[in-house]
Amino acid sequence: MKIPILNKYYGGSYLGGILDTYGRASMIISGIQFMFVVVILYTTSASPYFELYAPWMTFTMYLLISIVSILVLLIITRLLIVPSAYTFYNKQVWTNNNPIRDKLEKLEENQKKIMEKLGIEGK
Repeated sequence: MKIPILNKYYGGSYLGGILDTYGRASMIISGIQFMFVVVILYTTSASPYFELYAPWMTFTMYLLISIVSILVLLIITRLLIVPSAYTFYNKQVWTNNNPIRDKLEKLEENQKKIMEKLGIEGK
């Protein structure tokens, strides 16, 4: 599907490349920021409660539990969310302005014509 109004503003894949790079870098930046928040939460809010209710909870144990929790969330994301995202992406690419689909349809038309001339039935 081509959008006639936006054709004259389309400048190639630069905008998509910038957004893709930003999206991939934001995952790393977000992880670093989250670890800072975890440390700040421990030093400002969680430490007094741990001293009262869980005196065995050291900073190292707290950090280890935080990291393991993040790893579990990453595994769940990899197993459940990523396949769904790729399925959605593939559907979007196939239906919206896909040059590979156009070439494939032309190849199928040409193949059908050749098979008809040769007298071969297609399945």
